[in-house]
Amino acid sequence: MEPDVRGRQPLYSVTYAVYGAMNGEPVTTAGDTAAFRVTAEGTTTITYYAEDRAYNQERPRTLDIHTDKTAPALTRIGAVKFRIDKRDDRCAAANSLSGIASDSCEQPLLDLPAYELEPGANAVTAKASDAAGNEAMKPLRAGF
Repeated sequence: MEPDVRGRQPLYSVTYAVYGAMNGEPVTTAGDTAAFRVTAEGTTTITYYAEDRAYNQERPRTLDIHTDKTAPALTRIGAVKFRIDKRDDRCAAANSLSGIASDSCEQPLLDLPAYELEPGANAVTAKASDAAGNEAMKPLRAGF
């Protein structure tokens, strides 16, 4: 029998347990709510159920929470290639938790004749954001 959660029979307690990126013993709270923070990165699974005042307990349910606080990693791919008529800078973006949502690495970061560049150090900036909204920017410098 499922507990009545629509108000005819008030809830007596909510019990939950946290597993995965965060772990904890089951916790029972009085009333119809339970609050806790998920702070660890990765996937945390919450198993929970409610019990009414007549001690009817619903079947346990689960909820996966995916937490990603880490910005994408940006790296230069290979050596900078340049000739007098062309320079080609490329990068790669990676994020193992939520994945890359957008990045500037799909096209060459700098794709123009080398003679248009100033002598000395030249910089381009690689940018990426992941599906959790974390952003990264990294200047990539090369001499000419």
